[in-house]
Amino acid sequence: LNMPVSNVLVAKVDTGAEMCSLHATNVQINRGEGTVSFVAPQLSKNTITMSLSDQQAVKTSGGDTKYRAVIKATLKIKGKVLKDILINLNDRSEMRDPMLLGQNALQVGKFLIDPNIIKEADHLLTTEFLATLRHDTVVPQMTLTPETTKKLYEALEEVGDISIGDLVKLLRSQALKNIDDISY
Repeated sequence: LNMPVSNVLVAKVDTGAEMCSLHATNVQINRGEGTVSFVAPQLSKNTITMSLSDQQAVKTSGGDTKYRAVIKATLKIKGKVLKDILINLNDRSEMRDPMLLGQNALQVGKFLIDPNIIKEADHLLTTEFLATLRHDTVVPQMTLTPETTKKLYEALEEVGDISIGDLVKLLRSQALKNIDDISY
């Protein structure tokens, strides 16, 4: 997997956008190494460095051309794993959603947008950067039975290169969610 961190994001579907876009700041391109470093606070507290796949020319509202770094990542949307999705990095801090799902991801996933449906939460989809586990992989009670252990093992095999830190972060978030679900 080429996304060194993971998280679950809510993304806005944008059928007018050719490419997906991810909120990122401090974008630094290292042409010599063919990498791009950036901060995506919704994914990690640390600076992320990935291979630079391309640069996308974008016309600004002032008519100038601006170039955005483009990365490839694997996404999981509505249970479908989409590999090698091109995503441009853009400061979306003024936008409501940290990510846009563009035509490229919608086409690869064979998603259809029904204009007659006014809302699926404003066409928001939960998008999962893989290198993580799905939250429903571990049962809410966190009971380790042979069946749940097998599910956890299969999820780890599917992801492949998950770090212990990401696993601990997931388990901690699941445990906190379970605590929040307890009614007094």
